[in-house]
Amino acid sequence: MTVAEPRLARELPVARHDGLEPDEEWTSESIESADLTGVEADHVELRECALRDVRLTGANLEQLTLIDARFADCELSGMIATEASMRRVEFLRCRMAGVVMSDAKLRDVRFVDCKLDDANIRFATAEQTRFDGCSLATADFTGTTLTASAFFSCDLRRAIFTKATLPGARFAGSQLEGIVGAGAFRGAVIGTDQVLPVALGIFADLKITVTDEQASDQ
Repeated sequence: MTVAEPRLARELPVARHDGLEPDEEWTSESIESADLTGVEADHVELRECALRDVRLTGANLEQLTLIDARFADCELSGMIATEASMRRVEFLRCRMAGVVMSDAKLRDVRFVDCKLDDANIRFATAEQTRFDGCSLATADFTGTTLTASAFFSCDLRRAIFTKATLPGARFAGSQLEGIVGAGAFRGAVIGTDQVLPVALGIFADLKITVTDEQASDQ
């Protein structure tokens, strides 16, 4: 599947930021090694920006807008981006454990070699979104719609897909052991080596017990 890349100029002017304010806008900038840990600012917009080694640990950025942005080697663990809107965005080698992107809208977003364990992506709407080599153990996709999206070689063990919608979603090479809500995989594409973990997930959802023991009549 093809994911559109961010539209960025070859050279971007370097900008320095010590903080973020509500409704602040960054446009056509390169930001490196900034520490914005724990900032609180809603309705922030970043457009045509490249961020590298930026720390946004525990930041509260509700209703964040990202258009044509690239994050590389950033620390985003615990960041809250509820109701975010992202289009043509890349996250490369970012640490995003426990990130909250519930109710987000994603289009042409790619995550590469990112750590997204325990991520909250509940009720998000994602189209042409791709995860490559990411750790998504116990990530929560409850109620999320993933259209024409893919998880390639990802760790999705114990991830939650309850009431998710996955039309055409692909899971090639991904670990699916212990997934919750496997019944949501209607219309998804999996490999032959993934049949057993998905089947076991469906059995668990339906509370089917698999046993060779015969019931006693006593």
